[in-house]
Amino acid sequence: MLTYLWKFKKENLLLLAIIIFWVISNVMSSLSLTWMLDSLIKSKWDSFVFWSVIDILCWGGYSIFQIWKDSLKEKLCQEEVNLIRNDLLDSLISHSYAGNSHHSKDEYNSWLINDMNLLKDNGFNQLYSAIESIITVLFNAFAIIYFHWLLLAVSILMTALVYFLPKIFENNIAQETEAVSSDLTVALNRTSDYLSGFDIFSTIIKLLTLKIAF
Repeated sequence: MLTYLWKFKKENLLLLAIIIFWVISNVMSSLSLTWMLDSLIKSKWDSFVFWSVIDILCWGGYSIFQIWKDSLKEKLCQEEVNLIRNDLLDSLISHSYAGNSHHSKDEYNSWLINDMNLLKDNGFNQLYSAIESIITVLFNAFAIIYFHWLLLAVSILMTALVYFLPKIFENNIAQETEAVSSDLTVALNRTSDYLSGFDIFSTIIKLLTLKIAF
């Protein structure tokens, strides 16, 4: 996976920068709300208006970066998966028919379609989501320190729980993913057999009809 990420290093670096600014705008919006409320309590109307404008600008920036981030992430995932598909097809083409005959065409189709979709959803998308979470935690930590260091300690503890608890179910998820991939391959093979059988019967019926007609 790292090999394919590196092949799109410029796009991935751009996505990383967008994620950072996306998180910063969200954190700044939260902080500006705090300062806006503080100004309202102290009846500092000029300061209240100032932080209100800052909050609106931050939310505008957050929305723009959100759209940019999601569209670029989806495009990158598609391009990376398509590159893996191309490499797999190139590997098949470089071998003779005898070298590839130990797998059926339906298995190859399952690899190129079902497994690639699983890789996109459970691989690249999950990786980018993890990066977003890490960056969000880091910048939120700096914001929390502004209020009290004890809040940071509690946040770190909760983050650790959120991170490590899913590890307990990681093996089960991997097994279920493999089972889903196998089931999809079987379903694709069975569907192909049904369609092939239908084609055979359809051809036979057409031939019998022609013979009866003549």
